[in-house]
Amino acid sequence: MTRLLLLPLVLLLAACGGGEKPPADAPAADTTAAALPALTTVATVVETQPELTRLRALVERAGLGATLADTSRAFTLFAPSDAALDGAEALPDVALRARLQAHLVPARIFSTDALGEMTVETAGDGEVTLVASDDGALSVRAGGQTARVTTPDLDAENGVVHVVDTFLPAP
Repeated sequence: MTRLLLLPLVLLLAACGGGEKPPADAPAADTTAAALPALTTVATVVETQPELTRLRALVERAGLGATLADTSRAFTLFAPSDAALDGAEALPDVALRARLQAHLVPARIFSTDALGEMTVETAGDGEVTLVASDDGALSVRAGGQTARVTTPDLDAENGVVHVVDTFLPAP
């Protein structure tokens, strides 16, 4: 008998929504820029990847941080890993900037976009050739050197980052 009396009460509560409304004086949800999650840009990916700590400092020194954070354009960065950057700190600033721009393509290219071989222009007025193998591996060739993509497709709001194992030469 008690179950029969409880059933209409449960149905009535469910029909009314069952939830409580917040008090009228409760603060509204914070939608200020500080409360919203930050965009993940190519610059953010470089800043947060543990194998790119040396690249982080070199990007800033070369004055490319703002470029990689720019959400009005799309980029693909073939980001040399820390191990690939041996000796890069000794490069003069102009040479460093040119070498880093050889790793930056002004278009969004995921590993699945590369079919066979394709040549694309870089931000450094040069070209790199993307080579997709039958097994799905991706590599990048420039100036007689080949960089193997070790971590592909790190997606960002303004592009994509592929970690590579070689610091490619400038054109």
